[in-house]
Amino acid sequence: MSQSRPLGISLIASLLLIEAIIALGIAALVLLNPSGSSWLSVVLERTRLPIAMGSLLAIPPLFTAAVAGLTFRGLWDQREWARIAAILLTFLIAATAVVTTAFLFALDPKLTPNHVMAIIALVASTIAFLYLLSVRFDNPKNAPAEKQQKAVAPDERQKSEQASTPSAPLTPPHPDLYAAAPALIPPPPRAVSESQGALAATTVAAVRVDNTQVIHDATRKTGSRRQPVAWLVVRQGPEQGQVFQIFADQHLTIGRNPAHTNPPITDATVSGGHAQIRYEQGRCVIYDLDSTNGTFIGESAVQRFPLLDGDEIRLGSTVLKYTTSNP
Repeated sequence: MSQSRPLGISLIASLLLIEAIIALGIAALVLLNPSGSSWLSVVLERTRLPIAMGSLLAIPPLFTAAVAGLTFRGLWDQREWARIAAILLTFLIAATAVVTTAFLFALDPKLTPNHVMAIIALVASTIAFLYLLSVRFDNPKNAPAEKQQKAVAPDERQKSEQASTPSAPLTPPHPDLYAAAPALIPPPPRAVSESQGALAATTVAAVRVDNTQVIHDATRKTGSRRQPVAWLVVRQGPEQGQVFQIFADQHLTIGRNPAHTNPPITDATVSGGHAQIRYEQGRCVIYDLDSTNGTFIGESAVQRFPLLDGDEIRLGSTVLKYTTSNP
């Protein structure tokens, strides 16, 4: 169970279980030996019922035992229907305790153990009745699975995702890694239509300043220049020495297809749309876009990986270093 059971509910459920056991004992006594109990003999005498009809007196305790046992199980599992049933049951017990107490004092005005038990039952049932009115059950077991999923707070989902995400970078690449790597397969070329090229030209503009490719959105209308959150430095490949900026409000797609990627990479072992870097929850995360030769951090291929300062990314034969400091 996802939430702990309140102490009051546990006590009331335990009392109902005890009541069910006691009721079964009374029913067994009435059925097996109706004339062997002094109080039962008094009841039969006062009601003028024959002993043969005394077995009918076992019906109320049997019914009470069944209801109390069922309600006990429901309360133990914190079911709302059991709480409502317990309210009705404790009310009936309190009313019965009042009648029983009055009946016992009418038979014998002296205080006997039976009188004390009746008074205790009255007080306990009244307290339980009032307590059950003041509590509510919100048990996820009673709700449909879809409502349970909607009830999860967004920040809790983020915490669970972060807990399942590696918090440290993988093993740094070995110097001989690329020499020992298997032969890379050039991905098939992708046809780029004129309309796609025109659309890309109107939405993405790239200029080179001091060997740094600054990528920005041409449709963004702001008076101040954006500040990058990280940089990619090409350590190996045809674009060696170039630096690419990463912005928080724009995904950085890396590949050979200039219509869909920024920056375009001329390495033949890089797919048209090879990988993408997104800024999520205060850090950059790299995603592999079903590339032909895969995306590697260190010696391991990754599909999704949160980047840390100094991580080296291998796309085909191109190696890029991720850094959060302006190179």
